[in-house]
Order: sequence, then C-alpha cells, then structure tokens
Amino acid sequence: MSNEFFFPVLLDIIIFIILLETVLGENSTQNTTFRACEPKNCGANITISYPFWINGEHESYCGHPEFQISCTEGKIPILHISDEDYLIHNIFYKNQSLILTNAAAIYDEPNCPIPHRNFTVVGSPFLLSTYHIDLYFFYNCSLVPTNYSVFPITCAKGSNESLSSYATIIRGQEGKKFMNSSSENCESLVSVPIDMEEGMSLDSLMTKQYSDLVKEGFVLTWNSSVSTDCTACQRRGGRCGFENTTFVCFCDGSPQNRCINGAAIYLGSTRRKSKIIIGVMAAFGAVVLCLSTIKLIQCLKKEPSFDNDLSSPRFWRVINKNDQNIEAFLRTHGSLAPKRYSYMDVKKMTNSFKEKLGEGGCGSVFKGRLHDGRLVAVKVLVSKPNRDDNGEDFINEVASISRTSHVNIVTLLGFCYGKHNQKALIYEFMPNGSLDRFIYGKDLASSEPSGLIVGWEILYQFAIGIARGLEYLHRGCTTRILHFDIKPHNILLDEEFSPKIADFGLAKLCPQKESIISMLGARGTAGYIAPEVFSRNFGGISHKSDVYSYGMMVLEVVGSRKNFDVKVGMNHSSQLYFPDWIYDRLIQDQDLGLHGVMTKEREDATKKMIVVGLWCIQTNPLNRPSMSKVLEMLEGNVEALEIPPKPFLSTPPNLQQPSISSSTISIS
Repeated sequence: MSNEFFFPVLLDIIIFIILLETVLGENSTQNTTFRACEPKNCGANITISYPFWINGEHESYCGHPEFQISCTEGKIPILHISDEDYLIHNIFYKNQSLILTNAAAIYDEPNCPIPHRNFTVVGSPFLLSTYHIDLYFFYNCSLVPTNYSVFPITCAKGSNESLSSYATIIRGQEGKKFMNSSSENCESLVSVPIDMEEGMSLDSLMTKQYSDLVKEGFVLTWNSSVSTDCTACQRRGGRCGFENTTFVCFCDGSPQNRCINGAAIYLGSTRRKSKIIIGVMAAFGAVVLCLSTIKLIQCLKKEPSFDNDLSSPRFWRVINKNDQNIEAFLRTHGSLAPKRYSYMDVKKMTNSFKEKLGEGGCGSVFKGRLHDGRLVAVKVLVSKPNRDDNGEDFINEVASISRTSHVNIVTLLGFCYGKHNQKALIYEFMPNGSLDRFIYGKDLASSEPSGLIVGWEILYQFAIGIARGLEYLHRGCTTRILHFDIKPHNILLDEEFSPKIADFGLAKLCPQKESIISMLGARGTAGYIAPEVFSRNFGGISHKSDVYSYGMMVLEVVGSRKNFDVKVGMNHSSQLYFPDWIYDRLIQDQDLGLHGVMTKEREDATKKMIVVGLWCIQTNPLNRPSMSKVLEMLEGNVEALEIPPKPFLSTPPNLQQPSISSSTISIS
C-alpha cells in the first residue's frame, strides 16, 4: 500500500524538478540562438532575414526550409526553386514578395536564354503574382506558324537544320488552340513566367526582345502564414525562426526583454521571475496534494487503479507507431513534401466539412477553398480498423505524387497530419468528377446520336491522356512510380475534360533500373488487378501490372459498362465478360455492337482502343506493351495494328462471386 501511494507522488516531483531546471536553463540557450539569427546582407541593398536564411552563414533554424538562400562570392543571393537557381533582385518583406530571374538567363546565355525546365510553384510556399503571364518555348519544330506572333530562337538549333525553335505568349482561347496544334509538331515545350504590367497589351509585349522579357524576371509572393507570427515576435524584441516544422521566437534573455518563446517567458527582473517560480511551485504542490488524496481514497477502498499502475501500458504514454513512421518520413522528405496545413486550416478551408463531394474506402472528399480563392478537394483519410499499415497509404500518396508534375497527374497542393492522427490531402479541384461517371452513368449513354459522336471523341482523348500520365509515372520521373490502382474511379476530369490520374494510396516507388519489384500480398481493385499481383506464378510484378489495369479500364471505356456485368449476362450469357465477347467479334470481323452513329474515324479510333486494351491484358507480363508503345499504337494507323492472342485468363475465375468486382484489396 505504501508503494502504491508514494510512487505517483515521487514521479510527479521528479517531473517538476526537470521542468523547473528547463525553465531556468533556457535563458543561456536563448542568447546563442538569438545571435545566430541576426539579419545579414547579401548584395548591396538586400537584407536576408526570416523567413529567408543564408546557407553557411545562418543556422538552419533561422528560417523556413523552403527559403534557403545561397550567397555567391560576388554577393548575389540565389534561391533554388523548381529544380533551378534563380537570382534575387529584391525582397519586399512588408508585402511578402520578391523579384526573381532565372540565373542561367543572366550568366549562361544572356543574349539567347533557353529555359530547359517548366517553372512551377507546386509543393512550395510561393505563389505567382496576379500580373504574371507564361512565355512558352517550342523546341525543334517541323513547322513555324505564320498566323501567330512568335519570337524566333535561332541559337537553339540542333543537329537537324530543318527544325526550328521559337517562343510566344499564349492568351485566350485562340492561344490555347494554337498551343494544342503547334505542340504536336515540336519535340518539347517549356513554359516560364514573366511579368506583364497592368494595362499593357499583348501586341506591345511582343514588340520587345524575348531575352529582355526573361531577364526582367517575375514576382513571387509567399504564403502569409509563414510570416504571420513573426511580426509579434519582432515587436517584443525577438528574432524569428523555424524548428521541427514549427515557428519559434528566439529571445536574447535580457532583463528588459518581454519576448515570448513557446512556454518560456522572460520578464523584467529576477524578483518577478522568482514570483512566477513560487507561483508555479505552489500550483504544482496543490495538484500533487489532490492526486495524493485521490490515491489514498483508492487504497483505503482497496480498489485497484489500473491506470496508475506502473506496469500498465496505459500509465506510460506509448507513442503511436504510425505517428513515428509518418513524422520520420516528413523529416526525411521535407524538401519534396508539399505545404503542410494544420487541422484547423483544413476545417477553415472546407467550412467545417460542409460540402461532401464523395466517399470511399479510405475516407471522404470535401470541397474547399484556399486563402487565395482557389477551389480544392480535401480528402480526409480515416484509420482502418484491424489494419497495421503504419500510415502506409498516407505516406505512399504524399511520397509519390509530390515527385510528379504532369498535365495528366492530379496536383497535390498540401496535406495535413494533426496531433490526433488527423490525416488529409489537399488536391486541385476537378469540377467534372471522375471518369466512371461518364462510363457507367447516363451522361453520355443518354445522349442523342449526334452528341454521342462527340462523346466518343472525348473518350478516345481520355485513353490517350491517361496513357501519357502513366508513361510519365513509369519513365518521366527520376524514381519510377507504380500506381497499382488504375481504374475509372481514380481518373479525375478538369474543366476542359482533361483526364488526371489520382489516388496514389497504393503506389510503390522503385528505381528506374529495377524492372521487377518485391511486394507482400496483393493490392488494387478486383477486376483491374494483374494476374501476377495476386499469384507470382504468372510472372514478376512490374510497371506492366499498371499496363494490365489500364487495358481493363480502356475496355470498360469502349463497352460503357463493367467488364464483368451480371445484368448483361442475365439476358445474354455470351456478353457476361466483355473482353471475351469483344475479342471474338474482333477476330470474326463482326459488328462491334457499339451504340450511336459511327463515322469511319470513330470506328478506327474505337478499334485501336479495343486492340490496345486486349494487348494490355495479356496474361504474361512480357507480352504486354509498355505505355510508350501503347501511345504509339493509339496515335498510329489502325491498319498497322496486329491482333493479339486471346488472353489465357480472359474469363475471370471468380464469376460465381460478382460481389467482389468493385471491392478494393490492399494487403501490405
């Protein structure tokens, strides 16, 4: 009984002593950090202070990780953003903006700057100004437009003298049409921002030299939340910093300083500090007395107290394993991860989760709005019971999609990981929903024949756009990304019906040189999972597993139905499994049974989709084409396509269990 009574009291006293020593010892540490974060100059008139910090001259905690600056030997400040170096002309701390120019445009080729990468602020705390406009560079083009104003770039000629390069500004619908038609005749397309003065016309802008437009630079602003707390800190005599993903205020510890840093408060004199310590000790003593009284009553009643048992797992707070894994990932990949929001930020941007867009196995999606007015889709993840995934779905999605930048990949704008395991992902808003709505719903099926022709053209472009996105994931990234859940529900459509691959919760990252990956169990959605994923007897798991899922999805696009459809099979048993049925009709050169008025162009496009889909669902992964080959077949001549052999496992073995056809499998 005596041990039960005194153990908690002894523990409380030990904790109190540690806390008291921390408060008294904090003052000496503050002087060091305060001096380390003194503002410094880089260049004649550019002062570098929070949220910026100079690598090698400031400690890393003196600024935000995304605001690191390199100061060259010639005292020129350089910011590394969008995988390139940008020269800083000036920083305006009051309105939180800065003027940048691509460093290569100044030093490498000042008379003929040739940008090699698209500029993007996605995943960073920066935003482009409202006055920016994109300057597009078209490289190695077979045709030069005659009906659209362009800047010829003679210094960009390659080995092929017949190809030309040029730059231009895209504005309005006419510009978009020009870009779509011209990009097909060029090897590559790069866009960079330039600033356009208010009231300036496009014609007057085109009278300038394009090199001058690039060298003049552009304006970036940064998120106000980065600097909001800094103003109050500086007013109290402190210096701002950023440590462990949190803003901090460093104080010099002088007696006159009223600076506040976290829980440490430095007030006017030793006497006032003593009063505070005495007050804290008195309050703590009262708490200890209350706890002791409660414990004494429990002991007298001989009631066991499981929560206060030192051997109880509930006595010592155990840190959740998921928390450790996710926080470790965020520390390791901090430079790649997009902006992190608090749970209160998520509630604010969704208006307390007012408008739900949809719901799935991993959580719900809500409509929201960022502070700059952009609409977003907020995916709030829920923890799955009886599944120890160490936060794998969340880590997968942030790790994989933050490495991407492609027109056919949805953009992750930010994420939330709260103190109480609250997880959310903030995506660009897709106003036209997901592809399954247009395959299985009434949006296209109920159209008049003339409208259906337009629908078929759109569906054909869907197939090409998704193929481009997958090819990018498999080849365009420095680290290959395997999606493992390609299906109509995970293809989102923007305002122009451009398809974007979404939901990277089951994705795997692997080096480009590795063709086969190891994976425990199966992952994906039944009906789209490649045979080798659920049985290694069919071959190794690779990017060809995504090709299989893509093929199954394309066949559903063609058939405007699930590949395995019980309702269809009730009346026509031969049509129960669509790939079997369509393959037989293709081999026998029969009517494909597609709805609507079909022109010759539509028939050719549809036949290409069918042949490509059947090649993609070949049982042996080695017989499936790569996504590059898929694009070549879709965009090539239909007469050149070879009919594939009938897939060995074309009819699924689980026809007796149709209820699992839409379930999601994720065993890891």
